[in-house]
Amino acid sequence: MTGKSIISKKLSVVAATIASVFFCGASHSASSGDEWPTQPIEIVIPYNAGGAVDTLTRIVAKEMSSDLGQPIIVQPRPGGEGNIAAMAVARAKPDGYTLLSSSAVLTSIPVLFDNISWSVDDFAPIGRIATSSGFILASATLPVKTIPELVSYAKKNPGLPAAVIIGGAFTTYITHTLAKEAKLDLLFVPYPGAAQHMTDLYEGRVALATVSGNLACGSISNDKVNVLAITGEERSSMAPDIPTMAEAGYPAIDTQGWYGLHAPAGTPADRIARLDQALKKALATESVREALTKACVNVSYQNSEAFAKFVKQDAKLWTKAVALMKRQDKGTAGSKEK
Repeated sequence: MTGKSIISKKLSVVAATIASVFFCGASHSASSGDEWPTQPIEIVIPYNAGGAVDTLTRIVAKEMSSDLGQPIIVQPRPGGEGNIAAMAVARAKPDGYTLLSSSAVLTSIPVLFDNISWSVDDFAPIGRIATSSGFILASATLPVKTIPELVSYAKKNPGLPAAVIIGGAFTTYITHTLAKEAKLDLLFVPYPGAAQHMTDLYEGRVALATVSGNLACGSISNDKVNVLAITGEERSSMAPDIPTMAEAGYPAIDTQGWYGLHAPAGTPADRIARLDQALKKALATESVREALTKACVNVSYQNSEAFAKFVKQDAKLWTKAVALMKRQDKGTAGSKEK
């Protein structure tokens, strides 16, 4: 064998070795990606445990956990009408292990309040879970059973109802719009979570509440409250006798809420895709769909791409909504709205 042949053979061996190293490295990388997640995932919710967002998040998280092979911890972080939870997730490491149980909080807070340190662009959409109508509830201590009766009573009794509860951005908008459209003088009282304000409504300490569908479930047959109307284009199948706000004379109040999952911006695309896959599978599971239906929300899955477009459009709608609401004292409890 000539010297030239020996050199050529050695170069071939070196090349083969290098190719083998790269191949093994690529295989290992792909394998590592397939193994994700390798630790528990946390889903942060903007309200106290026991409320609407908490309920549906736990239903979905349990099924997703089985598919992902890791525990999913649902962590309530109430306060700031959702700002605290959103800020915590926006600042979290973008590795897919910290998620936000999102709703209109994500699209409304940046335009509702000043000095917010995050925006919708600080989040990566994973997928939409469901939509929900808003229910206008009145304490049975208030002598009204319809929206027209409420408007008439409030105008004849200045300063009453004594309090209107703001449970979140979606319900805040409904309540503010009703006050504006009907020219009512109402006192707005923010609550950190749903459980306490429902108790206060039942016991007559507050007069009105606007809540999402799953909170309204237990109230429809409760003799301590009257359901005055719902938002949305159609009546609810769980309360077919309750008119829509359009039927009650206020067609401008047709908003529906939504629920989804977001990760911090910059989360790797393959991890977003894996979470989206787990969410889609969970929402296709009959037991999950039944549980969400019983929680009075409408299962309405959207994948990451479609959800991104939906959220962008919702953000535009909220910019218009805030102009309509004309809140004089943003974020201040007990402010009078004119």
